[in-house]
Amino acid sequence: LSKGSATSLDAARVMKRIVFGVRANAQARKRFAPKYLTNVLQNLPAMTRGRDIRALTDRFKGIPAIVVAAGPSLDTAIDQIAEMPDRGVIIAADTALRPLLAAGIDPHFVVGVDPGQWNARHFYSLPDCSKTWLISESALDPSAVNVFGERTFWFRVGDHQPWPWLKTHGLDVGHVAVWGSVLTAAFQIATIAGCDPIVIVGADLAYTGRRPYCRGTTYEFDWAFMAAGGNDLASSWQAQVQRAKARTVPDLHGRETISTESMLSFRDWMVARAQRSGRRVINATGAGILFGEGVEQM
Repeated sequence: LSKGSATSLDAARVMKRIVFGVRANAQARKRFAPKYLTNVLQNLPAMTRGRDIRALTDRFKGIPAIVVAAGPSLDTAIDQIAEMPDRGVIIAADTALRPLLAAGIDPHFVVGVDPGQWNARHFYSLPDCSKTWLISESALDPSAVNVFGERTFWFRVGDHQPWPWLKTHGLDVGHVAVWGSVLTAAFQIATIAGCDPIVIVGADLAYTGRRPYCRGTTYEFDWAFMAAGGNDLASSWQAQVQRAKARTVPDLHGRETISTESMLSFRDWMVARAQRSGRRVINATGAGILFGEGVEQM
């Protein structure tokens, strides 16, 4: 291929992923619409007692943020994070909260977005997390919200119902743009808070080592259940990867790794946001596919 043809092909691939992401987000909104509506209404008392995400605007201006996801590479980074609680604001994705707490790390914030009850499991039976504040999408399952009580900041991801109706009654919370993954929400929270630089760890967005997550997440219980049925750990991981309709792509080292169309779309969104964030964005994951212009590797 000529250079021009290769550039056009790359652009076409990115556009294909954008279209895939738009459709996936639209389908998710449609699928979760009933749950979204009922969860928001059930969370109204908690929202009136909690705080609006807009209260965090530039609250940590110029202070580093460490955004923690629960990719396989978190296992190799978690000891270093334990040495940094006073060197930056630790913002954890919901799946990363349990591994961090188990390692003796109290993140300053944990972000929850998915309204499904299955996702709420990440907040059940946790070690003591009294030093951590929840940053919650308005439709997060109420059982997850109850763990944090008034230690909650609230945001919304859209303007659909019931928000037009709630606004007529004087209730609103700040809008945060997300793209299908709690990682994108955690990154956006860091930018809203004014953090700089923003250091991202555990964000493989790939099945590094053919593993779906780091150790110690809520999925550990599922893996233990499968092991009790006679499946070894590697087989349990492989089954999870196969269900995701994975594909092989180059990682940040130029080696082949396994990812999905969804995770590729999350990567493209993160890179685009990093480019126009005005912040120094550093990917310290060390593996996976989070690379592109505007994202340093360290």
